[in-house]
Amino acid sequence: PEAIENTLKVADKCNLELDYDGFLFPNFSLPEGYSDDYEFLRKLVYDGVEKKYDELTDEIKDRIEHELAVIKEMEFVSYFLIVWDIIKSAREMNVTVGPGRGSCAGSIIAYLIDITRVDPIRYNLFFERFLNPARVSMPDIDTDFSNETRPKVLDYIVRKYGRVNVSQIGTLGSLGAKMVIRDVGRAMSIPLYEVDAIAKLIPVGPDVYLESAYEQNEKLRELINSKDEYKELWEYSKTLEGLPRHIGVHAAGVVIAPDNLTNHIPLAISPKDKTIITQYDGKTLEKLGLLKIDCLGLKNLTIIEKALQLIKKHHGIELNIDEINLHDTETYKLFHTAETDGVFQFESSGMRGILKRIKPSSIEDLAICNALYRPGTLDSGMHEVYIRRKNNEEEVDYLDPMLEDILRTTYGVIVFQEQVIQIAHTLAGFSLSEADILRKAMGKKDKALMDKYRPIFIEGAVKKGISREKAIGIFERIETFGRYGFNKSHSVAYSIISYQTAYLKTHYTAEFMAALMTVESDTAKIARLIEVCHKMNIEVLHPNVNFSDYNFTVKDGKIIFGLKAIKSLGENAIRAIVETRKKHPPFKNIFELCEEVDANQLNKTALESLIGAGALDDFDGNRAQLYSVVETALEFGSQKMRERQKGQSSLFASMQANDQDLYPLLPDKKEWEFGRRLDLEKDLLGFYISGHPLTSYERDIQTLTNLNTKQYKKLVKRGKRDELRNQEIRMIGIVDEIKLIKDKKKRTMAFISCEDLHDKFEVVLFSTEYAKFGDLINEKDIIYVIGKLSSKVRKNQERLSIVADQIILEEDWQKDISGIISFEIDETQYSEKDLKHFVEEQILTHPGNFRVVFNVRTKLFGTLKIESQRYRIYPHKSLYRYLQNNGHFIENMKVDFNEK
Repeated sequence: PEAIENTLKVADKCNLELDYDGFLFPNFSLPEGYSDDYEFLRKLVYDGVEKKYDELTDEIKDRIEHELAVIKEMEFVSYFLIVWDIIKSAREMNVTVGPGRGSCAGSIIAYLIDITRVDPIRYNLFFERFLNPARVSMPDIDTDFSNETRPKVLDYIVRKYGRVNVSQIGTLGSLGAKMVIRDVGRAMSIPLYEVDAIAKLIPVGPDVYLESAYEQNEKLRELINSKDEYKELWEYSKTLEGLPRHIGVHAAGVVIAPDNLTNHIPLAISPKDKTIITQYDGKTLEKLGLLKIDCLGLKNLTIIEKALQLIKKHHGIELNIDEINLHDTETYKLFHTAETDGVFQFESSGMRGILKRIKPSSIEDLAICNALYRPGTLDSGMHEVYIRRKNNEEEVDYLDPMLEDILRTTYGVIVFQEQVIQIAHTLAGFSLSEADILRKAMGKKDKALMDKYRPIFIEGAVKKGISREKAIGIFERIETFGRYGFNKSHSVAYSIISYQTAYLKTHYTAEFMAALMTVESDTAKIARLIEVCHKMNIEVLHPNVNFSDYNFTVKDGKIIFGLKAIKSLGENAIRAIVETRKKHPPFKNIFELCEEVDANQLNKTALESLIGAGALDDFDGNRAQLYSVVETALEFGSQKMRERQKGQSSLFASMQANDQDLYPLLPDKKEWEFGRRLDLEKDLLGFYISGHPLTSYERDIQTLTNLNTKQYKKLVKRGKRDELRNQEIRMIGIVDEIKLIKDKKKRTMAFISCEDLHDKFEVVLFSTEYAKFGDLINEKDIIYVIGKLSSKVRKNQERLSIVADQIILEEDWQKDISGIISFEIDETQYSEKDLKHFVEEQILTHPGNFRVVFNVRTKLFGTLKIESQRYRIYPHKSLYRYLQNNGHFIENMKVDFNEK
């Protein structure tokens, strides 16, 4: 108790006053010859005018002077200069910088000083959407950088402003509904399985609270009330729910202070990586007036960066991605055909469907596609209205002739938030600042603000000659559509990145795809991208320790597989191999590799991964032989390294010798079975290089199935997918992955990812079918699927999904697959002896569940259909071999199925 009293006494004697009036921006050091930051900003702006505009029109000049006045009045001049300096320095360090992000793209000042590369005059973007004098708040200039080179930017900020003045921003993780139950249960020493039983009854989601979960779930209420201990757990948890639980690190936020940060805010050490972070979150820092910058890492900028490096290396071209032609016909053709694998924000099947219908031909069109493809917009049907009007299938309604200029590019549909601002400004006489507040109220469904501005809007419209009834209708229309409107500034900026990726894919396809695969870390996605390359007739060479680099590279139009994509290989081993190769001729065998590469970097796991991935297939010996000598080879390499370190060398080192004299012999081992080779390739690379597990089943696939993924995609491309709606589908595939979920009635069902010889497809097992077949299926099984096309497949979706009625494992095909096999014969071409021999050799030896029918062509009776009552057959491979040979009497064979 005395200690507690003493802490209060100490606190009473402390007197600390923190001044948070105004902004706490760091001092920006002006270049020599300048003493006023505003004058320096003006110079930068008008220098930018000369570079970016052919003529300084009144519109441009008025816009510049308006923005400068607002920036000066709101005291944000130094903020703009600090961000300008950071982005300029990033570009000088060859960091790829995005063209803009968020509402900042609406500022002509940001454009002219190269903070953004989006012209707000050309794209009709509004400054007030970014900086509104009517709502004083810190400007928010978020900037995207390449993920890989972003650390250079952070280092620059620290060097420029001082380590003690800069920090990453902390975040506070709160106790969510499930988390608080688990934490309190642990503190109360309630057995984990009991706590889990309670936690599992609480739904998953961002807006889930204990109170609502309790009210909505009868089982949860019964369980909580079954024990006093559970009731106590529940009450404690409700009290603690929502309180801060742990501190984290913001993914992109950096705060910069004018002096030591500890003079203004408390700091902490991140438990994750021991870096210094703020104890306050970003919103609190903004309220205190500290300068916060979001330096975001964007994967697609890394792809662009790496593609440009490959273009320079292989074509000798220094391509400036910010200066490419934004009206390139070939690039827009790629969007029209929706061949958009790897194109930023345009990869999903739903988006591809929209692209094919809209056929964009400008950045504005791409921005509209981006804005329309959002949950709220899709649910409201706005996208369908837009598409129908664009394709002259529906009359365009501009609500009022005064709005035609505003809504012409979107065919009368309010797509962007900026259009709401324009409508309020043009039709109701709002200032742009007031119109932006209305826009924000609509987006956030702020009823109080909406009620305040509704009569003002209507009266303003009436003054402009609009009838009261029509003004009310227009307000209600923009209220509905404005709710889903998207930020045009952001959409345009990101559509430029989308276009840049599409441009690279169109004109430098191999380099772009290599960059795409280099940046991708998921082996399954890399495998998918390799399939895309094959479709574009770009060869992807298999990994090879003698010419593969760390990343995917390009040579003579072919992509060379990057060693980084081999699982379990490790960066150190790859770097050591690539570095050794620079001063060493191609390795001939595994012992030479281990001898030359640093033994400290090349371990057993790395070597086994190289063998399993086929990267040593050029070496002496097969994979089984190489695998069996891994430890021997590593020890051989270590021994050679020790000798070199001691300055020793073999007596015969200077003499010419054959490899077999210098290196140990490989044991006499038979190559691995085909299946083992394929399994390892799939595990390590995500795809097969030696062949395909289904290659040996091609005859079965040809005979027993009626669809494959290649045929399905052709139907989708021709718009004929619905032809499969009522058809029984039969396919053969290898199981890649099985995902189990619970349906609405809490019964287990499964989504099975399969692969045929061409692509992946999905098999859905609902609960009834899962109960029959689920326990029988394992990954890597080869299965026969009978089912129907899933009704939930969206229009134009390329991924085939089948709802299974039956699944038959390979070992049961002969017994369980049923149908009819018809043999066409001519009565003049066979004898009873021939027929008896055929039955004994081909039918009796391969019994199955297919009925046998002979269609005998006769002179007197035409074709007689004779069905055997005794025999059932399976369409086995030897039967096909028999039919392929000359000398038999069967003219043709046809297989049909017993469809339900």
